[in-house]
Amino acid sequence: MKKLVAACAAFCALALPAAAADLSVSPLGTYTPPRPIYTWTGCRLGVNIGGGAARTSWNDTLGTLPSGRAGYLGDHTASGVIGGGQLGCDYQVGRFVFGIQGLYDLTGMKASNIQAQPATFTTPRDRISVGLIDETFIQSSANVTARIGYAVQPNMLLYAKAGVARNHNLYNVSTPSLLSPSLTVSGFGQAVFTLPPSFIVALGNNSQVGALFGTGFEWAVFGTDVSLFLEYDYLRFGTRQATLLSTLTPSQTFIFDITQNVNMVLFGINYRFLGGPSF
Repeated sequence: MKKLVAACAAFCALALPAAAADLSVSPLGTYTPPRPIYTWTGCRLGVNIGGGAARTSWNDTLGTLPSGRAGYLGDHTASGVIGGGQLGCDYQVGRFVFGIQGLYDLTGMKASNIQAQPATFTTPRDRISVGLIDETFIQSSANVTARIGYAVQPNMLLYAKAGVARNHNLYNVSTPSLLSPSLTVSGFGQAVFTLPPSFIVALGNNSQVGALFGTGFEWAVFGTDVSLFLEYDYLRFGTRQATLLSTLTPSQTFIFDITQNVNMVLFGINYRFLGGPSF
């Protein structure tokens, strides 16, 4: 019996140091908690692609078009593909993630409508009314946003975002494609000229700045440095003024109030650096 007790004591004396070595202990002897499986702290660089639809309304505020009447000209929804890149950084506190991001996309969002008020022209024989075409093309879209997210799983993040957005728009007013190519009229400050079909009579551009609100989901693929995201953004620009130049009389300008709001859905991929997985 004494031999059995002595053997147990010897075994315990050997096992205790090995067990103590497995504990995470700082030099001062305090407990160090285990590192998390994944952390969103770090920076990310990536690309995105998606689609957008921009509801755009035109108003002739001064009545400078040949219709001679100020008022509503109509609206259209400019839609198309969006694509570009983004760069951002995040910091995680517990399950909450705080971040900031900049994004720049080129877009193919474009649409047109026939003006609600026909333009009136004088021909050598008569006066005619022509429904001119208003067209919007959103050339690019950029934004700077802050986001707050919640890690529902270590590598799965739900987030909301808000910030400032900027769209660069190209505008033109043209004649209908079915217009007679031999139509000779007066108007636009010029005595007599020929209006061929699909002829641009005025063009211009502006950059609209407004607010962005969005929400999305991001997944770090199997806890690696690569993540995928899907998000919805609403861009509200309100009403901004645009000045278009006449192509027939260079000194003549047309002032429009243009209201625009945009809905976008983006899918993207990020590569995380200066952070990412903690194992």
